[in-house]
Amino acid sequence: MANANLANPFASCSMKLKRAHSHTEAFAREFKALDGTDFAGMYVNYNRASGDFDLKWGGSQPFIVDLQLTVADSLDNLWSALDQAACVCAELGGQAADGTYFPHGKDAAHFEKNLEKQCRRVPQHFVQIIRECEPYCGARDT
Repeated sequence: MANANLANPFASCSMKLKRAHSHTEAFAREFKALDGTDFAGMYVNYNRASGDFDLKWGGSQPFIVDLQLTVADSLDNLWSALDQAACVCAELGGQAADGTYFPHGKDAAHFEKNLEKQCRRVPQHFVQIIRECEPYCGARDT
């Protein structure tokens, strides 16, 4: 089971979110330290066909590995929190969490396919909440 703590079943998710927050704060400090340098900025390129994101760094400074690692750690913790939340939802519904992940997609159709596959053990009322989050490209901004 992803989280046997029924008194606070989302405790592990909360810890991952707190860790992501600390990484985000570290990124802000590291990024601010670049002020006044020839670092031009960071750009996120999105490939709509593949659904992949690519970080590009501007300026003549060498590739800033620490910033990349800090961003990666933050995103990994955020993603892990979502996956753990989906697992907890399955367990709260009395199911094993095996093969359960928080779904996403490059568009609504791809998302629905992943939702069906990755949340088959999650009770429908939780599935509906996940669906309302619209975790796919092209969803409405709210």
